[in-house]
Amino acid sequence: MTSDDHNLILSERAELARGGDETHPILSELASDLVARADERVELFTSKLSDELAEPDIESLIKVKPGAWQAACEILFRIVDRVALRRGLSSTEALVIGQKILIEIANPELLEKYQTFADLKHLIRALAKQRVIDWLRKKSAEKQGPT
Repeated sequence: MTSDDHNLILSERAELARGGDETHPILSELASDLVARADERVELFTSKLSDELAEPDIESLIKVKPGAWQAACEILFRIVDRVALRRGLSSTEALVIGQKILIEIANPELLEKYQTFADLKHLIRALAKQRVIDWLRKKSAEKQGPT
């Protein structure tokens, strides 16, 4: 989302706020729904900006600089949570999967293979998809019982 999109959302929101007609409850409800959606878009836009600003560089992770791993973990768990929840897992299951992935990637030799944190995020997303599928297979096998 660009800053033009952001400005468009804000102008739509201001226009709706000025033109709200209380005599028509359907229009009023529609306007409040549109304002809520605009607020969600703005929140998403600002959270994406904060995600980009908070990303540590690979070198800080390799050197274990203070705060770098904390920021990386927040992003890692957010990615894993999204992938897991889309596949129907609970937040607790997503947390367990995220911890396993964290253990996998917390290896300086592995980190040296990646140029940017964006590359590492792609790895995390791919690992999350694989681990979620493994988790679902395990749950399915447990439901079916021993064969």
